[in-house]
Amino acid sequence: MSWTENGWVSCAGSVPAARKTETTRAAGGKRRMGDRHAIARIHGRRVLECRPVRHIMRVLILLVSALLSSAVAAQTNRLTSARLDGDVLRLDVSADPQAVRHFPLPSPPRVVIDLFGIDRSAAELPKPPQGSSAFELRTGEHADFLRVVVDLRAALPSYQVRQSEGLIEVGLGSGTLPPSATGVLIGESPDPGSLSAPRPVAAPVVDVAVEAAPGARPAPAASPVSPAPTGSELQNLDDLTTDELLALIDAELAAAGLDQEQSAEELIEQVEAELAARPGSPTVPEEPEEPEERAPAREGDPEDRPPFRFIDEEPDDPPGS
Repeated sequence: MSWTENGWVSCAGSVPAARKTETTRAAGGKRRMGDRHAIARIHGRRVLECRPVRHIMRVLILLVSALLSSAVAAQTNRLTSARLDGDVLRLDVSADPQAVRHFPLPSPPRVVIDLFGIDRSAAELPKPPQGSSAFELRTGEHADFLRVVVDLRAALPSYQVRQSEGLIEVGLGSGTLPPSATGVLIGESPDPGSLSAPRPVAAPVVDVAVEAAPGARPAPAASPVSPAPTGSELQNLDDLTTDELLALIDAELAAAGLDQEQSAEELIEQVEAELAARPGSPTVPEEPEEPEERAPAREGDPEDRPPFRFIDEEPDDPPGS
């Protein structure tokens, strides 16, 4: 690549720069610019004439468009401001949330507002005044929503939540929301303190008559199962049956958090160690091992045989001779 007399740049394999001021005639007779060369002005005077310039410009355009797309996609929806006017909480957001979920909690009394589609909070939360129903505001960022929690001084008779464009309004207690032409009342909740868990209802007992087969005896009534004794109530492990010992092992595992994947021998050893370590638990003394009884010598045993002697050796004199 070199500079020419008229201020052009010529690349290897390109048409001479001096002739690029005019169009070239193709084989079909049409007038068009050279297909293999790109022309770009430098400082308004010089022209760079080279095939790679076109590819570089395309890459730059693609990079710029990708950066712009990522910047638009990375733009987060935020909670921009939070205001507390008396007992009316107003939350300003940069974009409308996808959904708004709200519910009260009784202990301690508080109201929770989940703003789905809002990523984070950039608002400075106000400090409620002394006469307000709320005494603290706080936020928490989750994966797909922003949670706003209003801690209350006492349980409220009701509260209201209304959504309008870029605004979420929450009326606490005496703070009745003013009428709005554009806002939509999401819901109104009763007193959080009056909410109680539903009582379990016992299933009705239905008597079903079963016809007994001829010659079949009625099944004996199941005997009541006594509760498994705990480790503190035991006096000796030898007094337990197999079922009671297994029930004790299950109870000790649940209380001590032992590993469920251990073998039965290891579990029993750990239970015995736990019981022995507890104060007031009697220890079971180990019985001494009995000496091994030796079988009486039978006739013809090596111990009853006379000692070895040579043929010409005189036998020992018997005792007392």
